[in-house]
Amino acid sequence: MLKSLLHLSISLLLLAPLAGAAQSVGIGTAAPNAKAALDISAADKGLLIPRLDSAQRAAISAPPDGLMVFQRDGRRGLWYAFGGQWLYIPDAARAQTQAASGLTRSGNTVRLGGLLTEPTTTLDVGFNTLRLRSQSATQVTGEGVDQMQNGGTGSLTPSGRIGQTFTVGATGVLTRVEAELSASATGSVLLELYRGSGYGGALVAAQTITVPLSFRTWASLPVTALPEVMPGEVFTLAVTPGTAPIAWYTANTNPYPGGQALVAVPTLDFNFRTFVGTRRTAELGLHDGQVRVSSLAGVGTRMVIADATGTLGQQAVPIDTDTDGQTLSLSGQSLSISGGNAVTLPDASSTNEIQTLSATTTAGVTTVSLSNGGGTATVPSSADNLGSHTATQAVQLNSNWLSNDGAAEGLRVDNNGRVGIGASAPDRPLTVQGTGTASQLLSLKDNAGTTQWHYNLANGGLNLAESGVADNRIFVQEGGNVGLGTATPATRLDVNGAATVRGTLTVPTLAPFAGVQLLTADDNGQVGQAAVWSAAATINGVSTATYDLTHNAGTSAAAFLTAIDQTGGGFGNYVIVSYSNTNTNTTRFFMRNTGASQAEITLRIYRVR
Repeated sequence: MLKSLLHLSISLLLLAPLAGAAQSVGIGTAAPNAKAALDISAADKGLLIPRLDSAQRAAISAPPDGLMVFQRDGRRGLWYAFGGQWLYIPDAARAQTQAASGLTRSGNTVRLGGLLTEPTTTLDVGFNTLRLRSQSATQVTGEGVDQMQNGGTGSLTPSGRIGQTFTVGATGVLTRVEAELSASATGSVLLELYRGSGYGGALVAAQTITVPLSFRTWASLPVTALPEVMPGEVFTLAVTPGTAPIAWYTANTNPYPGGQALVAVPTLDFNFRTFVGTRRTAELGLHDGQVRVSSLAGVGTRMVIADATGTLGQQAVPIDTDTDGQTLSLSGQSLSISGGNAVTLPDASSTNEIQTLSATTTAGVTTVSLSNGGGTATVPSSADNLGSHTATQAVQLNSNWLSNDGAAEGLRVDNNGRVGIGASAPDRPLTVQGTGTASQLLSLKDNAGTTQWHYNLANGGLNLAESGVADNRIFVQEGGNVGLGTATPATRLDVNGAATVRGTLTVPTLAPFAGVQLLTADDNGQVGQAAVWSAAATINGVSTATYDLTHNAGTSAAAFLTAIDQTGGGFGNYVIVSYSNTNTNTTRFFMRNTGASQAEITLRIYRVR
C-alpha cells in the first residue's frame, strides 16, 4: 500500500506545471525567473495568503521579518512584520496622495505642490490644500442604533447558551450590543459577541453582567475593542444564563431580515439592538491662506482654550451683560465719570508749569530748592549719602552697630578686613565671641527655621550639641582629648557607648612580627597580641607519635596549645597532646591516640607577647 501511494505522489508531481531552474521554482511556468525563488504564472487566478482577524494576527509572537497576512477586520488589508512589529500596507485610495500634490525631492528641496526647503523648514503648498488628520483609538462620536429587533412580546427561557445573528448596516465602529431580558430574581448572565454566524468565529467581546429583578430590561455588552465594521458583516450575540433566572424576549415569524435566532427551531428572532459610531477625528488644515482646526469649530465666534495637558478646545466668547457702563467726559477743567466723581485739572497759569529741582552750595552748606514757588531744604553737612562711599560714622542696627570703632559691637570689619561677630578685636579672618554663661557660638537651623545643632564653649572645651536633645555629641577638651557622648574624655578618643570601625583599624603599639596574630585583652582592657602557629598531624589508632613544629620565634617562653579534630567522626577526641620546647625555634608535640581509629588533628600553639 505504501509503495502505491509513493508511486501516485510522484506521478502527480510530474503532471503538475512545476519547474525548477537554478534553484528557482515555477508554478504555471516552465521558465521561472532566475531572480525569483518562486515564480507563479496564471491568467485567471491569484495568490491567496492566510486571512486572519486582528486578534489572530496580534497573537503571532515574535513574527519574522517579511511575514505577511491579510487582515479581515479593523484596518483591512495586507500587513507585514518588520523588526518584531506589524506594519500596514495602505491602498492608493486610503493614502489619499495625488500625483499633482505628491512629495518629490531634488537636492535639499522637497516638493508638495510647492517647495519645502530644509534650511528654512518651510512647506509651501502653493494654491493646494494641506490636511493633517488623526483618529482616536478610544473616543467615539455620533453613536447611534444600527440594527434593532424590538417589540416582540414572546419570551424564551434558556437552559444553556442561545444566540441571535445580525448584519451590520453602517460603516463605523461597533460600540455595544444589547439584549432585552427579564429576570424573576437578581443574578448574573454572560453576554458574548462573535464574528460570523454562530459561536465558531473570533470572540470580539464578553462580559458577565448583573441583571436586576425586572420585567423588561436592556442588558448591555460594551465592545471595548471598537472594531471597525462595514455593511454586510455578520455577528452573533450570545446569552448564557448564570445565577439569574432569565427570559429573552422574542418575536415570531422571523421579522428581522438580517439574521435569525440560534435555537433548535429558528422560526423567531430575539429582541436586540446594536450601536455604531465613528472615531473622533481631529484635522489641521491649510487652505486658501487660512488655518483650520476641526476641534475648534462651533457656532459663532469661538474662544480657544487649553487644558492642563495642552489639548486645545473651544468655547463661546463670554459677553459682558453689565448695563451700568460708565463714560468719562471733560468739561473745561473738570474731568468726570458718569455716576461717579469729578476732578479739577490744573489751569495753564505759570505756577502750574513744570517745576525744576536745583541745588546750590554756599560756605559748605547745600540748599535744594523747587522752582515756580516751590520750597527749599538744607542738606545736613554730616549726613551720609549711603551710596558707594566711606562711612563717617557707625550704622546702628537696633542696639548693635555695624562699625569699625571697636565699641558696642554687632558686626565689625577692621582695617585688615577681619570680621568680628560680637567681637571688638577680631584676630582671625572670622572671630565669633560667645554669649551667655555657656559662651554660645553658632546655631544651625533646618529649612523650617528650627535649630537642630549648636556650638558653644562649655566645660573647658568645644561642645557640638544636638539642640534640645543632648550635649557633648562631640566634645574637644583643652589638651586635645576628644569625647563622643562625654564631656570628660580620659584618652585621646573616649567613646561613651558602643563603637563600630568600618575599615582598617591600625594600633601602632602592637609590635609586628611574622606569623598569624591573635588580638588579646587583659582584665583591665589592655589590648595585646599573641602569635599563632598551626600544623596538621595524623596519628594511627592506639598509638603514640611526636611532631616538631618549627616556628622560628627565637624564644621558648610559655605558650598554650589546642588540638582540633579534623576527622569528622570524632576520632580526634581520643587524642591526648602535650608539648615541650626543643629549642627557641622549635616546639615538640607528644600525641597519644587512645581510640581504635586513625585520627587527623590540627595543632595550634599560641605565644602571648
